[in-house]
Amino acid sequence: MYTYSIKNCIIPPEVSSLVGPMAPSKGHGMRLCRILRFEAWNQMTFFRDCLRAACFREAPPGGGHQRFHRDLRTATQLAEFLWLKVLASLPRKPPPARPSQKVHLVGTSDLPGPAKKVLSLGPKFCEHPSLDRTELLSLVRCNTSRTSSDDTNRCVSAGVDVLAREVKPHQAIRSGRAVSLLREAGLKLLQADKQGGFAVMPSALYNEKAGDAVLSNFRLVKDVQPSRVKKRAVQLCLDSGLVDLAASVKKANALNLSLFLCQDA
Repeated sequence: MYTYSIKNCIIPPEVSSLVGPMAPSKGHGMRLCRILRFEAWNQMTFFRDCLRAACFREAPPGGGHQRFHRDLRTATQLAEFLWLKVLASLPRKPPPARPSQKVHLVGTSDLPGPAKKVLSLGPKFCEHPSLDRTELLSLVRCNTSRTSSDDTNRCVSAGVDVLAREVKPHQAIRSGRAVSLLREAGLKLLQADKQGGFAVMPSALYNEKAGDAVLSNFRLVKDVQPSRVKKRAVQLCLDSGLVDLAASVKKANALNLSLFLCQDA
């Protein structure tokens, strides 16, 4: 129980009663839990040694080990049963709040709610793979096969109980619906920064920014026929021995090369 309290940052009532009427601070309470956990482990080791000595004293010659393992297994099962009863009444630590990424709206303030909810997860969000119940049962069998033969059946039963109690249907994120809403609203999606997050802008503004980016990185050449430039590019590749590149250029549309070839190419 002290390990559970330390892991979930919970101070048990019996620990609080040790310091009197004033409630201990969280750090002091955790230190007391560590001390009590250490003492509990020492007592468990002492009781195990006492059980071993009693089994070897009362058992017939040669049967001490068998009786000790049998009684120890019974004590372990009883302790686990009592712990599960106590665990059901202990407070649970609330799950941590998932940080949401900011969605930057550029030139628009109209973003559908379902789409904003999906985009707030950020570009690095991913869903864990969903496993069906047969795969989960195979994982239980695989893990319990590493235990001792005496505890295999008990571990399998405990694993199946956990699956029946804890495993719930996984609700997938409907990202396709968000894409449809963005298309219907005429919005474009971009990654905002390196830390994550998305930027959403109208299609007209997106095309304007894209045109500005092209003009700032490429030189506009007038009075050029793309078909003639394409033939010169194909012939240049053939003269250089780049047969595969010449074939790919020849298959491409003429306008695909107008952005990258100037007049003196």
